[in-house]
Amino acid sequence: MRQREQAGRPEAAEQAARQAPASQRSGVLHRLAQDRAGEQVMPLFRRAYEEALVWAPGLLAARLEA
Repeated sequence: MRQREQAGRPEAAEQAARQAPASQRSGVLHRLAQDRAGEQVMPLFRRAYEEALVWAPGLLAARLEA
């Protein structure tokens, strides 16, 4: 997933993360969100929030505050 992200394919990286086993999906998406910058991260935050991933609101707030 990181290889796709680094190759400039964030949608492919996120799609691969969503196909990960449920026990790993949240952690992988969290790492992707931490690595993304600027507006690239907003769609990922939106989907994470819709999925009720507990880390999404706090990480989003920290990003907005910075």
